[in-house]
Amino acid sequence: MLLGIYFHTGINNYVIELSVAYKALDNIGAFKRLLGFQPNTKIAVLAFGFFHDLGLGNKNSRLGIITG
Repeated sequence: MLLGIYFHTGINNYVIELSVAYKALDNIGAFKRLLGFQPNTKIAVLAFGFFHDLGLGNKNSRLGIITG
């Protein structure tokens, strides 16, 4: 979140929604059934956590809650 505020950058909200859809598919085992493999959960959590932080930082900056 701090990087998003400091550099005045954000991320598209659709990417954040994509991460929610990814986790839903992961929870029901869709990747293993459809693709035959399970993506690395640790890498996905790290990447999507970064996206969520950028989105939250961008939203806070636009609302004037936190200024950088």
